[in-house]
Amino acid sequence: MAIVKSVITSEVSHFLGYGYSGSAASAPTGTANLIQNITDRALKDFLMPPPMPGEKVTHIWSWLRTNGTVYLNDPETFSHANDKLDTSGGPVVANGVITFDFKNPGSGAYVPPTWAFSSTDQKTTAVEVSGLGIADGWHIPTALTATTMTLAAANADLDVVATNSGVSFTFHQLFHAAGTGFSSFDGFMTHDLNTNKPHLEVIPWGTMMDMYSAKTISSNRPQYVAYDEGLGKFMFYPPPNSDYVLRYAYLKDTVNSADGTGSEVIPDRYEGVVINAALAIAEGYADHPNNGTFARLYAQQVQSAVAQDRTVSRIEYFGYNGDNSDHRIDLPKYRNPNNNVTFNSTLY
Repeated sequence: MAIVKSVITSEVSHFLGYGYSGSAASAPTGTANLIQNITDRALKDFLMPPPMPGEKVTHIWSWLRTNGTVYLNDPETFSHANDKLDTSGGPVVANGVITFDFKNPGSGAYVPPTWAFSSTDQKTTAVEVSGLGIADGWHIPTALTATTMTLAAANADLDVVATNSGVSFTFHQLFHAAGTGFSSFDGFMTHDLNTNKPHLEVIPWGTMMDMYSAKTISSNRPQYVAYDEGLGKFMFYPPPNSDYVLRYAYLKDTVNSADGTGSEVIPDRYEGVVINAALAIAEGYADHPNNGTFARLYAQQVQSAVAQDRTVSRIEYFGYNGDNSDHRIDLPKYRNPNNNVTFNSTLY
Protein backbone atom coordinates (compact mmCIF):
# COMPACT_ATOMS: atom_id res chain seq x y z
CA MET A 1 0.00 0.00 0.00
CA ALA A 2 1.05 3.58 -0.62
CA ILE A 3 0.72 6.61 1.59
CA VAL A 4 -2.46 8.68 1.32
CA LYS A 5 -1.93 12.28 0.32
CA SER A 6 -5.08 13.54 2.06
CA VAL A 7 -3.74 12.35 5.44
CA ILE A 8 -0.67 14.58 5.03
CA THR A 9 -2.88 17.51 3.98
CA SER A 10 -5.02 16.98 7.09
CA GLU A 11 -1.99 17.03 9.39
CA VAL A 12 -0.65 20.24 7.83
CA SER A 13 -4.08 21.90 8.03
CA HIS A 14 -4.43 20.95 11.70
CA PHE A 15 -0.90 22.09 12.54
CA LEU A 16 -1.55 25.51 11.01
CA GLY A 17 -4.80 25.84 12.96
CA TYR A 18 -7.31 25.34 10.12
CA GLY A 19 -8.87 22.10 11.35
CA TYR A 20 -8.27 18.48 10.46
CA SER A 21 -9.37 18.25 6.83
CA GLY A 22 -8.07 16.13 3.98
CA SER A 23 -9.05 18.79 1.46
CA ALA A 24 -7.10 22.02 1.28
CA ALA A 25 -10.15 23.61 -0.33
CA SER A 26 -11.83 23.82 3.09
CA ALA A 27 -9.10 26.09 4.46
CA PRO A 28 -9.68 29.86 4.72
CA THR A 29 -9.31 31.95 1.58
CA GLY A 30 -5.67 32.37 0.62
CA THR A 31 -4.36 29.36 2.53
CA ALA A 32 -5.64 26.44 0.42
CA ASN A 33 -2.79 26.72 -2.08
CA LEU A 34 -0.30 27.04 0.77
CA ILE A 35 -1.44 23.79 2.40
CA GLN A 36 -1.45 21.97 -0.93
CA ASN A 37 2.00 23.27 -1.84
CA ILE A 38 3.44 22.24 1.53
CA THR A 39 2.09 18.71 1.02
CA ASP A 40 3.48 18.47 -2.50
CA ARG A 41 6.87 19.85 -1.47
CA ALA A 42 7.14 17.34 1.36
CA LEU A 43 6.39 14.43 -0.96
CA LYS A 44 8.94 15.61 -3.52
CA ASP A 45 11.55 16.27 -0.81
CA PHE A 46 11.14 12.73 0.48
CA LEU A 47 11.38 11.24 -3.01
CA MET A 48 14.73 13.01 -3.46
CA PRO A 49 16.17 13.21 0.07
CA PRO A 50 19.23 15.32 0.84
CA PRO A 51 22.59 13.50 0.59
CA MET A 52 23.45 11.52 3.68
CA PRO A 53 26.35 12.80 5.85
CA GLY A 54 29.62 12.40 3.99
CA GLU A 55 27.90 11.82 0.61
CA LYS A 56 27.38 14.12 -2.38
CA VAL A 57 24.41 12.61 -4.22
CA THR A 58 20.87 11.80 -3.22
CA HIS A 59 19.74 8.29 -2.33
CA ILE A 60 17.64 6.48 -4.95
CA TRP A 61 14.90 4.52 -3.22
CA SER A 62 14.75 0.83 -4.06
CA TRP A 63 10.98 1.02 -4.63
CA LEU A 64 11.51 3.53 -7.43
CA ARG A 65 13.32 0.76 -9.32
CA THR A 66 11.32 -1.73 -11.34
CA ASN A 67 11.64 -4.01 -14.36
CA GLY A 68 10.24 -4.00 -17.86
CA THR A 69 10.04 -6.36 -20.83
CA VAL A 70 10.23 -5.63 -24.55
CA TYR A 71 8.78 -7.98 -27.18
CA LEU A 72 10.12 -7.26 -30.66
CA ASN A 73 8.43 -8.88 -33.64
CA ASP A 74 9.78 -10.53 -36.74
CA PRO A 75 9.80 -8.23 -39.79
CA GLU A 76 6.93 -8.81 -42.20
CA THR A 77 7.11 -8.33 -45.97
CA PHE A 78 4.30 -7.66 -48.44
CA SER A 79 5.38 -7.87 -52.07
CA HIS A 80 4.41 -8.87 -55.56
CA ALA A 81 6.89 -11.72 -55.20
CA ASN A 82 5.03 -13.27 -52.25
CA ASP A 83 1.65 -12.52 -53.87
CA LYS A 84 0.49 -10.08 -51.19
CA LEU A 85 0.28 -7.03 -53.47
CA ASP A 86 -2.25 -6.54 -56.23
CA THR A 87 -1.00 -6.79 -59.80
CA SER A 88 -3.95 -5.19 -61.55
CA GLY A 89 -3.35 -1.70 -60.23
CA GLY A 90 -0.39 -1.80 -57.90
CA PRO A 91 1.00 0.53 -55.23
CA VAL A 92 1.03 4.24 -56.00
CA VAL A 93 2.51 7.38 -54.41
CA ALA A 94 0.59 10.66 -54.50
CA ASN A 95 1.73 13.79 -52.64
CA GLY A 96 3.96 11.75 -50.36
CA VAL A 97 1.24 9.22 -49.45
CA ILE A 98 1.82 5.59 -50.45
CA THR A 99 -1.23 3.45 -51.14
CA PHE A 100 -0.12 -0.14 -50.54
CA ASP A 101 -2.76 -1.87 -52.68
CA PHE A 102 -2.60 -5.10 -50.69
CA LYS A 103 -4.07 -8.15 -52.40
CA ASN A 104 -7.36 -9.68 -51.26
CA PRO A 105 -6.72 -13.40 -50.65
CA GLY A 106 -10.39 -14.34 -50.61
CA SER A 107 -11.11 -14.19 -46.90
CA GLY A 108 -10.01 -10.57 -46.52
CA ALA A 109 -7.37 -8.04 -47.43
CA TYR A 110 -3.79 -8.25 -46.25
CA VAL A 111 -2.99 -5.51 -43.73
CA PRO A 112 0.17 -4.36 -41.94
CA PRO A 113 0.99 -6.30 -38.74
CA THR A 114 -1.04 -5.25 -35.72
CA TRP A 115 2.07 -4.09 -33.85
CA ALA A 116 2.88 -1.58 -36.59
CA PHE A 117 0.05 0.89 -36.14
CA SER A 118 -3.04 1.88 -34.16
CA SER A 119 -5.50 4.74 -34.08
CA THR A 120 -3.39 6.61 -31.51
CA ASP A 121 0.17 5.53 -32.24
CA GLN A 122 1.74 5.76 -35.70
CA LYS A 123 5.38 5.46 -34.70
CA THR A 124 6.23 1.87 -33.96
CA THR A 125 7.57 0.78 -37.31
CA ALA A 126 9.97 1.66 -40.07
CA VAL A 127 8.94 0.58 -43.56
CA GLU A 128 11.55 -0.53 -46.09
CA VAL A 129 10.25 0.28 -49.56
CA SER A 130 11.59 -1.25 -52.75
CA GLY A 131 10.45 -1.04 -56.38
CA LEU A 132 8.90 2.44 -56.25
CA GLY A 133 11.81 4.41 -57.65
CA ILE A 134 12.40 7.66 -55.82
CA ALA A 135 10.17 6.44 -52.97
CA ASP A 136 12.53 3.54 -52.23
CA GLY A 137 14.40 3.39 -48.94
CA TRP A 138 13.66 3.28 -45.21
CA HIS A 139 10.81 5.44 -43.96
CA ILE A 140 9.37 6.20 -40.53
CA PRO A 141 5.79 7.09 -41.46
CA THR A 142 4.23 10.21 -40.02
CA ALA A 143 0.90 8.38 -40.37
CA LEU A 144 0.07 4.74 -41.02
CA THR A 145 -3.27 3.04 -41.72
CA ALA A 146 -4.35 -0.37 -42.97
CA THR A 147 -4.09 0.87 -46.57
CA THR A 148 -1.73 3.87 -46.68
CA MET A 149 1.34 5.43 -45.13
CA THR A 150 2.33 9.09 -45.13
CA LEU A 151 5.97 9.92 -45.70
CA ALA A 152 7.91 12.71 -44.00
CA ALA A 153 6.96 16.30 -44.76
CA ALA A 154 10.09 16.73 -46.88
CA ASN A 155 8.62 14.19 -49.32
CA ALA A 156 5.15 15.72 -49.48
CA ASP A 157 5.51 16.48 -53.21
CA LEU A 158 6.70 12.96 -54.05
CA ASP A 159 4.66 11.15 -56.73
CA VAL A 160 5.10 7.71 -58.33
CA VAL A 161 2.72 6.13 -60.82
CA ALA A 162 0.99 2.84 -60.01
CA THR A 163 3.42 -0.07 -60.26
CA ASN A 164 2.09 -3.59 -60.68
CA SER A 165 5.30 -5.64 -60.32
CA GLY A 166 8.55 -5.74 -58.37
CA VAL A 167 7.34 -3.75 -55.35
CA SER A 168 7.82 -4.76 -51.73
CA PHE A 169 7.10 -3.26 -48.31
CA THR A 170 8.87 -4.67 -45.24
CA PHE A 171 7.65 -3.59 -41.81
CA HIS A 172 10.37 -3.50 -39.15
CA GLN A 173 9.58 -2.93 -35.48
CA LEU A 174 12.00 -0.11 -34.78
CA PHE A 175 10.26 1.26 -31.68
CA HIS A 176 8.70 -0.11 -28.50
CA ALA A 177 6.81 1.70 -25.77
CA ALA A 178 8.75 2.22 -22.53
CA GLY A 179 7.52 0.82 -19.22
CA THR A 180 4.93 2.70 -17.17
CA GLY A 181 6.44 5.81 -15.62
CA PHE A 182 9.83 5.21 -17.24
CA SER A 183 12.43 7.79 -16.22
CA SER A 184 15.83 6.31 -17.03
CA PHE A 185 17.60 3.00 -17.51
CA ASP A 186 19.09 1.28 -14.48
CA GLY A 187 21.77 -0.71 -16.25
CA PHE A 188 21.88 -2.47 -19.61
CA MET A 189 19.01 -3.94 -21.61
CA THR A 190 19.54 -7.70 -21.84
CA HIS A 191 18.26 -10.53 -23.97
CA ASP A 192 15.98 -13.14 -22.46
CA LEU A 193 17.36 -15.89 -20.25
CA ASN A 194 19.51 -18.63 -21.75
CA THR A 195 19.77 -17.02 -25.19
CA ASN A 196 23.55 -16.50 -25.05
CA LYS A 197 23.33 -13.04 -26.62
CA PRO A 198 25.24 -9.98 -25.37
CA HIS A 199 23.41 -7.10 -23.76
CA LEU A 200 22.25 -3.98 -25.61
CA GLU A 201 24.25 -0.84 -24.96
CA VAL A 202 22.19 2.20 -23.94
CA ILE A 203 23.15 5.24 -26.03
CA PRO A 204 21.89 8.85 -26.30
CA TRP A 205 19.09 9.59 -28.76
CA GLY A 206 21.34 11.84 -30.84
CA THR A 207 23.90 9.03 -31.21
CA MET A 208 21.12 6.72 -32.39
CA MET A 209 20.11 9.22 -35.06
CA ASP A 210 23.74 9.54 -36.16
CA MET A 211 24.04 5.78 -36.53
CA TYR A 212 20.96 5.54 -38.73
CA SER A 213 22.06 8.45 -40.91
CA ALA A 214 25.71 7.38 -41.25
CA LYS A 215 25.39 3.64 -41.79
CA THR A 216 23.81 1.43 -44.43
CA ILE A 217 20.69 0.06 -42.77
CA SER A 218 20.20 -3.70 -42.62
CA SER A 219 18.24 -5.74 -40.11
CA ASN A 220 20.15 -7.81 -37.58
CA ARG A 221 20.25 -8.59 -33.86
CA PRO A 222 19.66 -5.31 -31.95
CA GLN A 223 22.85 -4.06 -30.32
CA TYR A 224 21.92 -0.53 -29.19
CA VAL A 225 18.89 1.09 -27.62
CA ALA A 226 17.98 4.74 -27.01
CA TYR A 227 15.02 6.40 -25.33
CA ASP A 228 12.99 9.23 -26.86
CA GLU A 229 11.34 11.17 -24.06
CA GLY A 230 8.93 12.94 -26.44
CA LEU A 231 7.62 9.67 -27.87
CA GLY A 232 7.98 7.70 -24.64
CA LYS A 233 9.55 4.93 -26.71
CA PHE A 234 12.73 2.93 -27.14
CA MET A 235 14.43 2.85 -30.54
CA PHE A 236 16.71 -0.01 -31.57
CA TYR A 237 19.69 -0.42 -33.88
CA PRO A 238 20.05 -2.39 -36.05
CA PRO A 239 16.38 -3.03 -36.88
CA PRO A 240 15.39 -6.44 -35.45
CA ASN A 241 15.69 -9.30 -37.94
CA SER A 242 13.65 -11.73 -35.86
CA ASP A 243 11.56 -12.08 -32.70
CA TYR A 244 13.38 -10.94 -29.56
CA VAL A 245 12.53 -10.75 -25.87
CA LEU A 246 14.47 -8.07 -24.01
CA ARG A 247 14.48 -7.21 -20.32
CA TYR A 248 15.61 -4.10 -18.49
CA ALA A 249 15.55 -2.38 -15.13
CA TYR A 250 14.52 1.25 -14.85
CA LEU A 251 13.78 4.10 -12.48
CA LYS A 252 10.19 5.32 -12.29
CA ASP A 253 9.38 8.95 -12.99
CA THR A 254 7.10 10.25 -10.24
CA VAL A 255 6.30 13.39 -12.26
CA ASN A 256 4.16 11.18 -14.49
CA SER A 257 2.32 9.66 -11.54
CA ALA A 258 -1.40 10.13 -10.96
CA ASP A 259 -1.12 13.31 -8.88
CA GLY A 260 2.30 14.43 -10.08
CA THR A 261 3.92 14.10 -6.64
CA GLY A 262 4.50 10.36 -6.38
CA SER A 263 2.36 9.83 -3.29
CA GLU A 264 0.97 6.60 -4.73
CA VAL A 265 4.45 5.08 -5.14
CA ILE A 266 5.75 5.82 -1.62
CA PRO A 267 5.14 2.78 0.64
CA ASP A 268 2.80 3.50 3.55
CA ARG A 269 5.48 2.54 6.09
CA TYR A 270 7.00 5.97 5.42
CA GLU A 271 3.80 7.92 6.09
CA GLY A 272 5.00 9.24 9.44
CA VAL A 273 8.29 10.39 7.93
CA VAL A 274 6.54 12.27 5.12
CA ILE A 275 4.12 13.86 7.57
CA ASN A 276 7.05 15.17 9.58
CA ALA A 277 8.63 16.43 6.35
CA ALA A 278 5.44 18.42 5.69
CA LEU A 279 5.27 19.74 9.25
CA ALA A 280 8.94 20.75 9.05
CA ILE A 281 8.01 22.96 6.08
CA ALA A 282 4.83 24.17 7.79
CA GLU A 283 6.86 25.33 10.81
CA GLY A 284 8.03 28.27 8.73
CA TYR A 285 4.42 29.44 8.30
CA ALA A 286 3.11 28.76 11.81
CA ASP A 287 1.98 31.60 14.09
CA HIS A 288 3.18 29.79 17.21
CA PRO A 289 6.83 29.16 18.22
CA ASN A 290 8.19 25.74 17.25
CA ASN A 291 12.03 25.92 17.32
CA GLY A 292 12.41 23.59 14.31
CA THR A 293 11.23 20.52 16.23
CA PHE A 294 9.85 18.73 13.17
CA ALA A 295 12.80 19.71 10.99
CA ARG A 296 15.20 17.95 13.37
CA LEU A 297 12.89 14.96 13.69
CA TYR A 298 12.53 14.62 9.92
CA ALA A 299 16.31 14.83 9.39
CA GLN A 300 16.78 11.93 11.81
CA GLN A 301 13.94 9.87 10.36
CA VAL A 302 14.92 10.25 6.71
CA GLN A 303 18.48 9.14 7.51
CA SER A 304 17.07 6.10 9.30
CA ALA A 305 14.74 5.37 6.37
CA VAL A 306 17.61 5.57 3.87
CA ALA A 307 19.74 3.23 5.99
CA GLN A 308 16.87 0.75 6.24
CA ASP A 309 16.23 0.89 2.48
CA ARG A 310 19.88 0.23 1.74
CA THR A 311 19.97 -2.67 4.18
CA VAL A 312 17.20 -4.55 2.38
CA SER A 313 18.13 -3.64 -1.20
CA ARG A 314 21.90 -3.33 -1.63
CA ILE A 315 24.02 -6.40 -2.16
CA GLU A 316 26.78 -5.21 0.17
CA TYR A 317 24.31 -5.63 3.05
CA PHE A 318 23.21 -9.15 2.10
CA GLY A 319 25.95 -10.91 4.06
CA TYR A 320 29.07 -12.77 2.94
CA ASN A 321 28.62 -14.55 -0.36
CA GLY A 322 32.18 -15.51 -1.21
CA ASP A 323 33.73 -18.73 -2.48
CA ASN A 324 35.82 -20.59 0.11
CA SER A 325 36.91 -23.38 -2.23
CA ASP A 326 40.42 -21.97 -2.60
CA HIS A 327 40.97 -21.35 1.11
CA ARG A 328 42.27 -23.82 3.74
CA ILE A 329 39.93 -24.22 6.66
CA ASP A 330 41.62 -25.42 9.87
CA LEU A 331 39.25 -27.81 11.62
CA PRO A 332 39.53 -28.77 15.30
CA LYS A 333 41.62 -31.86 16.00
CA TYR A 334 39.67 -34.64 17.65
CA ARG A 335 42.48 -37.24 17.56
CA ASN A 336 45.88 -37.13 19.22
CA PRO A 337 48.98 -36.38 17.09
CA ASN A 338 49.94 -40.06 16.94
CA ASN A 339 46.54 -41.10 15.58
CA ASN A 340 46.17 -43.56 18.49
CA VAL A 341 42.72 -44.80 19.43
CA THR A 342 41.83 -46.53 22.71
CA PHE A 343 38.77 -48.79 22.88
CA ASN A 344 37.82 -50.96 25.94
CA SER A 345 41.26 -50.27 27.45
CA THR A 346 42.96 -51.58 24.31
CA LEU A 347 45.32 -49.25 22.39
CA TYR A 348 45.03 -49.43 18.61
